Amino acid sequence: MERDPDIIILAADDQGAGSPPSPAEVGRLPGLAQVGAVRQDHVPEIDPDLVSRVGPRLLDGLEGLAEIIHGWALEEGPDG
Repeated sequence: MERDPDIIILAADDQGAGSPPSPAEVGRLPGLAQVGAVRQDHVPEIDPDLVSRVGPRLLDGLEGLAEIIHGWALEEGPDG
């Protein structure tokens, strides 16, 4: 929260205690409503199987992350 990220990418699955927050729920977590990524609605999700499991699908996850990050950056433009 101190670094005020421009984007927060969710890659949580429901394995474990409770359900992961949705992008809409992230802003209701303590302290996160003031983070730039939440205020600007830059809280996309990616399939956790693509980024958290070692294997060939990791490349698909990398491509997905690039699309999320670069797509968001292109929408914002070079001056933010």
